[in-house]
Amino acid sequence: MNRQGGNKNERLPMKFGTTRQQKISLYLGVLGSLSSLLFTRPLKALENPKANDILTHCKEMEASIVVSKIDYTELEKIGKDFSATYRMKNLHVYYQNPDKIRIETSSRVYGDALLILNGTKRYYAVSKLNLRKMEDLDKDSAKRQSLLEYGGQMSEGTLQFMTATFLKEESLEDTPTLVFELKYKTTVPASSYLVWVDPKTRLTLKRVWRDKDGKVKATFLYSNPKEIGEGVWVPGHCEIKNAEGVFSAALDFKEAKVVSGLDTGLFEIKL
Repeated sequence: MNRQGGNKNERLPMKFGTTRQQKISLYLGVLGSLSSLLFTRPLKALENPKANDILTHCKEMEASIVVSKIDYTELEKIGKDFSATYRMKNLHVYYQNPDKIRIETSSRVYGDALLILNGTKRYYAVSKLNLRKMEDLDKDSAKRQSLLEYGGQMSEGTLQFMTATFLKEESLEDTPTLVFELKYKTTVPASSYLVWVDPKTRLTLKRVWRDKDGKVKATFLYSNPKEIGEGVWVPGHCEIKNAEGVFSAALDFKEAKVVSGLDTGLFEIKL
């Protein structure tokens, strides 16, 4: 369905000597750095990375998310409400920068279901449960979500209700990443995230969800990255593990594309 337009419905410095081999190593290192600059958008200050340096360039996007494998017993250990979401096997997602998301899905058990996130407003409806509810989460930021949860990308919307603190650099399977801690902007105890972000693609490769006591609830591993637009990357696959590190579910991202001119009516909440 075309929804564009239309109706509303700690790194040590290297010291190089003067031997031929060392000069070759230095030369190759410089070439590698230059090629990186040519093909990626560099961080503004690698010595002290900021969250703004790794935000997605995506302004508007449309994608389908398919639950390709699931273990309900292990998934429920993360949380019953969390596991219920994955009973919806196919999700269609619309995103508009910075903080608008629409998710449509349907199942035989629940019928048609809809979720709209628009700033601090959250609306959801499930037809077979006769459920329709709108909430204002302005004073309950710990319940807010962004493109990070649904697409593995930190957006401007994420930083509206979360603070990001750079912790360290670390490699994941030979890929250099920047590790940040994300905490909700709230005065009460709340859950938090640790995220490992590839600075070249600005894509999260790993996300650890912790409860208010800092205990791990779940781990999300993103793989098979795809560039769907200039400088815009999305994961092709996501694997979810519970606190015990046991596989719980897998998601595949399909038909993801950068779009332009999404109808703002898609994100309007009508009661």
